[in-house]
Amino acid sequence: MSGARLAVVGAGVAGAMAAHELRAQGHHVTVFEANDWIGGRARTVRRNGFMFDTGAVGLLGSYDLTKTVAESVGMGDQVLTIKPIGSVPRDGRLRQLDMGHPLRSFLKTDLLSFRSKLKLWKVAADARKLSSAMDYEQVASLVEHDTESVRDYSLRELNEELYQYLTGTLVRGAWLAPPEGASVAQFFWTAKHFTPHMYSLVGGMDSLPTRLLEGSEVRLNTAVANVERSDAGVVVTYGGDMGEQTDVFDGCVIAAPPRNALELYPQLQGPQRRFFESAEYSQSVNVHLGLSRATAHPEMYVMVPERECADVTTIFLDHHKAPDRAPAGKGIISVFMRAGWCADNWETPDDRVISQVVEHLRPWFGDLEPLLEDVLVQRWENCALMVKPGAFRLMAEADRAVDPNDPVQFAGDYAPFSSVNTSILSGRKAASRLNGSLSGRLGAHAAVAL
Repeated sequence: MSGARLAVVGAGVAGAMAAHELRAQGHHVTVFEANDWIGGRARTVRRNGFMFDTGAVGLLGSYDLTKTVAESVGMGDQVLTIKPIGSVPRDGRLRQLDMGHPLRSFLKTDLLSFRSKLKLWKVAADARKLSSAMDYEQVASLVEHDTESVRDYSLRELNEELYQYLTGTLVRGAWLAPPEGASVAQFFWTAKHFTPHMYSLVGGMDSLPTRLLEGSEVRLNTAVANVERSDAGVVVTYGGDMGEQTDVFDGCVIAAPPRNALELYPQLQGPQRRFFESAEYSQSVNVHLGLSRATAHPEMYVMVPERECADVTTIFLDHHKAPDRAPAGKGIISVFMRAGWCADNWETPDDRVISQVVEHLRPWFGDLEPLLEDVLVQRWENCALMVKPGAFRLMAEADRAVDPNDPVQFAGDYAPFSSVNTSILSGRKAASRLNGSLSGRLGAHAAVAL
């Protein structure tokens, strides 16, 4: 089979992975990206000596596929393994947790009462029972456990304290999701994959998708308006400096958030369409503070219970991730806010957003205003998939309905949860399906020609 002309819509992690896999099969790949950067939500902004990861901020220790892919493209020496210290605030004080030994740490901490600590065994037992279903590739296995919200499970099986300071905080902190509306399966999946170590990438979170796209034709600032199947092939309509243009390809991977993908490809029908229509993403207005001096806090991240601060969900001290994130002696604090606050402040001027965030941090970090050397506000229209009870049934139905012979395939971060690892896996699968489809179609054409 000679190489085919293929299009990938989206230069985020999923699109970059799909393009890399297809190019490795000998195809010519053109990647269309509406923004002026590679990486999608794995975006890194470099300025004034700081390296701000403004979307994906870290890699869980369960992201073995991501680590393997990075090593396969010569980035093994850029992958750092970290055993982080986390913390959860209570009554105005940060309670440190050694995530290298999570259960022991929770049993020893004064974050929880003795009564709640006794109930940790119930959490551990339920997590162990469901562990085999909590996998990146087994969406269908999550359906039977997707029966109630994190809050409903916590108040039925545990207590209010564990909901506020463990189950709700983990889901809120990891996914920016309101736990009262998040599936309990999301908590157990996160608990399993929140391993004692994490990975970080020297060079920024965008370094992996950038490496994956080497060798592909990447057209930045080129928004695709429509993708359509025709007798001639897959017709891609896009805009750029020369106005609207059309090109025909042998196949296409659409690597965009579900509702964006539907706008691009309205021909999609059936269970995939129903899932895409139901998929809801949170908005994010996150703030990244470049400090003239790193604070003395050893934590790499802080997960904030709603009871302690309704608006802040997660704080990352990025200078602990890798030595290149900030100049020597300086620091970066990245702050993520709850989805409702972000929606309310979507159009709030940056200076007011920054003032609110700095004030929220005061109880734990003191007055940061004199230390501010650079500040960046990032707005994401589609930040993370909101996984509500019942979502996995729609995901599983959509997964079963995928036609491997379709010349238009989809990839993204939406099954089972928004993550770099999900995107890597999804991009690889989409590329494999499309390559298999091409083998069949082009092979049949060659046979007819003979």
